[in-house]
Amino acid sequence: MKKEQQRGNDCIFISGHNEHVAKWESYDSMGKLLSNQYRYYVIGANFYKTRCNLPEGNHKRTIQTFYSLDPLAKTAKLAGFKMCWIDFLLLKKVQKLKGMQMHIPIWER
Repeated sequence: MKKEQQRGNDCIFISGHNEHVAKWESYDSMGKLLSNQYRYYVIGANFYKTRCNLPEGNHKRTIQTFYSLDPLAKTAKLAGFKMCWIDFLLLKKVQKLKGMQMHIPIWER
């Protein structure tokens, strides 16, 4: 952060896996360490399908494809949305997602 402040930046954006950026994990995750020193916000994101370039060993890399098990991500995919967002502030009452019985406002982009 000091280097960014020297460049005139007072904010940075970090993209990472949820357990790495989370503030609440029991181990000292990056998010937990950052939240101890800085005003820190986490923005949730999800996917249905993603491809990752991962280390395989012996200085080689492999491209792996992963599918989300999240029911909201799958619902958005099956609805034909390429990209969408959910405004949880519009929900009158947050309910558990058991069987997807709740009305969720979803907008397509």
